[in-house]
Amino acid sequence: MLGLVCVILSVALLCHVGALRVDVSPTRALFELGRRGQLSCSVDECAVPPTIRWTPPDDRPLRGHVQMLDRVSLLTLDPVEREHEGPLVCQVACGAERKSAKTSVGVYALPSDPAVAGDDHPVREGEEATLTCTVRDVYPAEMSTLDWLRGGRVLSGIVGEAGATFLRANFSWAPRREESGQNLTCRATLRLPGLAAERLVRESRRVQIGVMAPPANTTLWLLPGQEVVEGGHVTFTCRSDANPPPRLTISREGTVLASSDSAFSLSHSLVAQRPDSAHYRCDAANALGRQHAERQVVVAAHPLRVEVRPQVAPASVSSQALLTCTIWGCPTSAAFAWTRTEAEGGVPVTDGVRVAASESHLLLRDLRPRDRGRYECRVTCQNVTRTDGATVVLYSLPSDPVVRAEDGGAVPAGRQIRIRCHVRDVFPTERLRLSWSSGNVSLPVRTFSPSPSPRNVSAVLRYRARPGGEPLNCEARLLTESGAVWRSRKSSLLLEVHYPPRNTRLSASPAPEVAEGRRVTLTCRSDGAPLPTLVLRREGAELRRSAAVSWLSYSLTAARLRDSAHYLCNASNELGWQEVTSRMLVTAPPRNTTVLVLPSRKVRAGQNVTVRCQSLGSPPPEFLLTRTSDGTELPSADGVFRLVGVTARHSGLYRVNASNALGYQLHNFRLSVAESDAATPPSISAAAVVGSLALVGAAIVLSECLRRSKKKGFYQLAPTAPTAPEHHAMSASAT
Repeated sequence: MLGLVCVILSVALLCHVGALRVDVSPTRALFELGRRGQLSCSVDECAVPPTIRWTPPDDRPLRGHVQMLDRVSLLTLDPVEREHEGPLVCQVACGAERKSAKTSVGVYALPSDPAVAGDDHPVREGEEATLTCTVRDVYPAEMSTLDWLRGGRVLSGIVGEAGATFLRANFSWAPRREESGQNLTCRATLRLPGLAAERLVRESRRVQIGVMAPPANTTLWLLPGQEVVEGGHVTFTCRSDANPPPRLTISREGTVLASSDSAFSLSHSLVAQRPDSAHYRCDAANALGRQHAERQVVVAAHPLRVEVRPQVAPASVSSQALLTCTIWGCPTSAAFAWTRTEAEGGVPVTDGVRVAASESHLLLRDLRPRDRGRYECRVTCQNVTRTDGATVVLYSLPSDPVVRAEDGGAVPAGRQIRIRCHVRDVFPTERLRLSWSSGNVSLPVRTFSPSPSPRNVSAVLRYRARPGGEPLNCEARLLTESGAVWRSRKSSLLLEVHYPPRNTRLSASPAPEVAEGRRVTLTCRSDGAPLPTLVLRREGAELRRSAAVSWLSYSLTAARLRDSAHYLCNASNELGWQEVTSRMLVTAPPRNTTVLVLPSRKVRAGQNVTVRCQSLGSPPPEFLLTRTSDGTELPSADGVFRLVGVTARHSGLYRVNASNALGYQLHNFRLSVAESDAATPPSISAAAVVGSLALVGAAIVLSECLRRSKKKGFYQLAPTAPTAPEHHAMSASAT
């Protein structure tokens, strides 16, 4: 037995020698600062209780709690501090045997998520913005990174520096409109081997990008399109991009149809009518700006047409009226409705209505004044309504007016009399116009007050009788609402008015001026009641008389110059008389022309010569004396020419021309001037010299002046060429 124990002890001792083992776990420790960390050192193959001691190789103080559990030593670091970082040795003594094991302690810190700043105010589109991301108490900082990410993609980042206690990364950019609503994240990462993934990365809260921008991409959509048929539905959709969301407004020609605050889209629908053809506008506005879009809507007319016939239905009281409402262009069935529009909204009319296919008939029977007014036919087809109407007008004017004078018999002109015009059963009386007229003269128009039913009316005219035999007319006119005449009736009264002669006149045919030998007729006319007596006189001598006639005539079969005279037409009756005069002229060319030269056709130099000419003609002839030797002319209206202080050079042949508008007659004579033996008296010589000088100065212009002169003035004729040394004046005077 003892031998067996010795064997076992020997084996145990043999096994112990050289088999001592020391294990440290973990072999590379990584602890988070501020938390609890634990290391274990275990001993195997030690027959005696081992001694275990933890020592830093760099003589650092060991700040931790050691606990022995059998052959295991536990080192607890609570909390883990930065001083715990570094190598650590577990030394074991098993009896006389020594053995150790090494480990290293690494520490890290990433205690909190990154904090983001700079997103607490609006960011405007295009303006630079900066976000700041900060992560604190990072250890080791040189092994950490701080990155900005958007949608999983890194935008920018930094790597920590050794010794730093925090990391800060700024992200600056000019936001774009399309980035609004996207998320930015700031991520802090520790790149330490063996660190669990959940402790390796920390992320900030998500920062949503809100880009403040004025409205853009504003549109106005039309469904089904900008052209729509009347009665069809059209939907307007207003859209705009903006932040903050804009206020949207849909308007038509400045009138707001729909609006919405803080919206990106706004819709409005309507059933298109013709007035909806217009410009429509979508307005988008926020605090940063505004934008609008416009569209034109064209509403094509629906082919539906409505017509009521007749447009104006005039009818007599107690009769009937038929109104017909006809439609065109309705592919489906239409709805008809008749109303009277005398009251607001209209009064439906159903009695007497008959519908046949595309027509509706309204028969109004036994019409009374209360039935007059406007009737409308309202037709609806495919959401389109058309209305047309007719006006029923009631009238009554069954007979002609009765006109009579309250004073009968013949009436002297100028007397005022009363004439009554009576009309029966008139309706409506306020539309009756009772007017008087006589010839082209209109007299006052009478109007009447309204009456609810037909009544008799009359009017009295105080009329001053006027000559002329024109009838006095009373006309009753019944007017429509537009002022047109619906019906008129007229009656006349012919008054017998007596008056003295008037409009007396005397005429000559073919004219008051007639050529000698032609036939001429004188006619005397006058108007009077009773008919006047007419007398025709010539220069006081009665030519013809006729009683109770309106005209008489007197003819000259061949007018003579002696018939040129004043004629008088006298008209008279019991109320008075009137007369007119007229001159008749019988014309003839000059004839029987005579020329008398005084004192003689043969005279001595220095004498004065008078030439007297006469001629028979009408109108009276004018005379022209011409010296044939040089063509010098001298006119005279009365045919008397005076030649003053003639000389021998005035001798020669002279021609007298008597003329009027109808012709002329010539007469020639010769004048002989003999030289005088006696000396010329000084006074006469001086006159001759003055006369000669005047003739020389005016010789050029006198010829034309003499042609234009007829009666007045003093004329000098140059008897010979201007170089003659001595002349006497020749002149003509009108007496």
